[in-house]
Amino acid sequence: METKTNRVIQSINNSNIEDFFHQELRDIYGAEKNLIEILPKIQENCSVREFQRTFADYLNVKKTHIARLGKMFEIMRTKPQIKNNILFNL
Repeated sequence: METKTNRVIQSINNSNIEDFFHQELRDIYGAEKNLIEILPKIQENCSVREFQRTFADYLNVKKTHIARLGKMFEIMRTKPQIKNNILFNL
């Protein structure tokens, strides 16, 4: 049985899905880059050493994510275009 959702999904062509995928990857890349910029500031302002270590570990995880996303953009033969994220403009 064909549902309305199935018809909508079938009506979306591959280029729209690919554009959506690329845009979402760019958004994720931008968010990760923003976190890499802000995490050292947060870490620096923490007075609890355990939190400082946690933020340092988290920063390393984010750097790994950026490297992986960078490889994805290379595979797709495109460059990430980062939009300013107003949430992280501190």
